[in-house]
Amino acid sequence: MTLQLGEYLLSIGLTQTARGRVDQIHAFYREVCPDDITGVFVTDFVTEEGLREYQNLWFFSDRFCMEATQFMSRDWFDMALLKNAVVRWAIKKQNYDFEQARETSRLHIEVGLLHNVSGSFSASRENCDYLRDVLLRHIVPNMRS
Repeated sequence: MTLQLGEYLLSIGLTQTARGRVDQIHAFYREVCPDDITGVFVTDFVTEEGLREYQNLWFFSDRFCMEATQFMSRDWFDMALLKNAVVRWAIKKQNYDFEQARETSRLHIEVGLLHNVSGSFSASRENCDYLRDVLLRHIVPNMRS
């Protein structure tokens, strides 16, 4: 695991077991992706009981996005072209100003790609800042013109 990846996973509260699982999936995607993996994001949400749950694991390269759906319990992996393939994005936010996340911040982004491919990202608390960065680094620059 790279230092940057490890720091991100710690900052959003992933356990050592979950970080180990991320390492395994990261190794898989390094084998199948022809590009260097330059970004990571873990979708999360807060339950009604106030517990944080982690759902999907995303990796990004210059040309592709890769998702491990329900990464802690399943081996469901996919990869899609991202380079110049974004045709739409939509944001829903709650208590988030795109500057500094708070305990009550929530952010959800839906992305539409070519060929009816789509992706969904959710974030809570400090993870909203990381999702904002995914939007600015990987999604917006790949809007199809």
